[in-house]
Amino acid sequence: MLLLLFFCTLLFISVIEIFYFKNSIKNLRQYKLIYILLLIFLFFYTGFRPIGSDRDSEMYQQYFYQFQTINYNDVFFNNPHRIKEIGYVILNKLFKDLGFRALLVFVAFLSIFPKGYILFRFTNYPIFSLFLYFSFSFLIRDYTQIRDAVSVSFMLISFLAFFYKKYFLTLFSFLFATSFHYIALVEIPILFFLRFIKKERWYWVLIIISLIYYVSDFTKILYNYIYLPEQLFKYKNINGGGSFSMVFFLIAVLLIVKKYK
Repeated sequence: MLLLLFFCTLLFISVIEIFYFKNSIKNLRQYKLIYILLLIFLFFYTGFRPIGSDRDSEMYQQYFYQFQTINYNDVFFNNPHRIKEIGYVILNKLFKDLGFRALLVFVAFLSIFPKGYILFRFTNYPIFSLFLYFSFSFLIRDYTQIRDAVSVSFMLISFLAFFYKKYFLTLFSFLFATSFHYIALVEIPILFFLRFIKKERWYWVLIIISLIYYVSDFTKILYNYIYLPEQLFKYKNINGGGSFSMVFFLIAVLLIVKKYK
C-alpha cells in the first residue's frame, strides 16, 4: 500500500513537472526539497525493510554470518562461497560488529543516492526520471539484488566520468562497481566502443546485433568454443538472450548520447 501511494505521488508530480513547469521547476527550492524527501523515503524503505520481505535478503543475511568465518587471505584467493566479489565480501567483514542491518542501510545509501544525484543533475525532468526508475528497476534491483544495484550506480558514475574525460574517476568507479558485481565487466566493451567507434553506421550495426542476439543462443555458442565466466552463462540460462542483447543496445545508445551531448 505504501509503495502504491509513493507510485501515485511520483506520477502526480511528474505530470505537473512535465506539462506545467517544464524545465524551470528544477531551480525551485521547494522542488529540490521534495526530490530529496522522495530519495530519503526510498533509502529508508530499502535499508530498513523486514528481512525476508524480498527474495534475496535472507540469503544475504546467511552469507553475512558465513563471511565472518573466513580470513582475508581466503577472501582474495580461496573463497568457498558463491558470492566471490571481493568488495562486497570485505564490506560484510567490516560490518561484523555493526550487524547485518547496518550493512543493508549502508548498501541502500550506495545504491540509491548516486542514482538520485545523477537523475537530478543530468535530466530535464528529475522526478519523472525517478518515476521511471522506480517503476522499472527499484524493486528488482535496489530492493532485492543489492549487489547489482550498487554496481550499476558506480557504472553510471564511471560512464559520466568517461564522457567528461575524468579517467581516474572512470577507472576507480569501474573497479568499485566490479568489486560488488561482475556485471560491471560489460562496461569494458561499452567503453571500448565509446572510445574508438566514430562512424554513425556502427550505431545501427550494434542495434542489429542486439536484435540478432535477442533471438539466438549466441552465448551458448561462444561458451562451447572460448572461455567465458561460468556465472555469465548462468545468467544467460536464467534471463534469456534479452539481457545480453541490451549490452549491444546500450552501447549504441551511449554512442548517440556522446555524439549529441
